[in-house]
Amino acid sequence: MRWFPQARRTGFDIAPAMVEIARSSNPGAKVIEANFLDERTDWIGKFDLVSCMWYAYCLVDTIAELLRLIENLSTWTSSGGRCFLPLADPELIAGQALPYRLSSGGWPGAVTLDGILWSYSEHDGEKVHSNLVAPHPDFMVESFEKYFEDVTLIRYPPAFPGWTGRPAIVARKKRVTA
Repeated sequence: MRWFPQARRTGFDIAPAMVEIARSSNPGAKVIEANFLDERTDWIGKFDLVSCMWYAYCLVDTIAELLRLIENLSTWTSSGGRCFLPLADPELIAGQALPYRLSSGGWPGAVTLDGILWSYSEHDGEKVHSNLVAPHPDFMVESFEKYFEDVTLIRYPPAFPGWTGRPAIVARKKRVTA
């Protein structure tokens, strides 16, 4: 948020210590302690730009919670606004191609690889982030298309030569819902 001091900004985090850091580095911004899974009727259609940065959505416990988060992000986006979400790409995490749709092995029906669970141990090994959710980018596009007419998957420039750029969702043209 600190890169846009001229904009009216609202942010939140579930961790009190992170809320204090955000408040001190973002004078004039409203920063509260909250969970992105909680319904906030006071935020319906309030924001022209909504985001969930640094893969915070990976910390949900289930895909159902992830879908709730996407619903909240879309609900908080104004009718003319945009939603931006950097994605933790399972293919980049696993280092191999992971197709979204798979053969059902001859059984009737369809198989999709909605995402993966992964864990990350920080360099010192003392801090481990366990069982993080990383949905397939195609799953994320389909999930955002329920709420937006225009959902684009973009890629950041690669961090290193030979790497693929990290993906992000840009969703706009919010659908009118009943």
